[in-house]
Amino acid sequence: ECIQPQIPEMAIIGYTEGVSNLFTSEMEIRWLVSFLSGGFRLPSTKEMEEDMKKWDDYKRKHSGYKYKKSSIAAIHIWYNDMLCKDMGCIPKRKKNWLSELFSPYGPADYSNL
Repeated sequence: ECIQPQIPEMAIIGYTEGVSNLFTSEMEIRWLVSFLSGGFRLPSTKEMEEDMKKWDDYKRKHSGYKYKKSSIAAIHIWYNDMLCKDMGCIPKRKKNWLSELFSPYGPADYSNL
């Protein structure tokens, strides 16, 4: 999430690392605009903290200890999927299942949000 559970009045945008950091920052901005315009409500503090734990577990599983492989892992796709779900969008953005499995995701896949 872009909002820290203990400080819900503050959003942090753009603190990502990896080859798709600009793309992920754009998704965070879309998420924040959707939230601020009333597109969805924040979950409870407890749910947000549980989501943070899931995110941390996922990053450790796919990026290794201390996230040394986070720049090359697919963690940003998973994160963008979570942002899409929050905004009420379908995270599967490709036109068919073959593309979903074998084509990389990029900014054009999210252009119609």
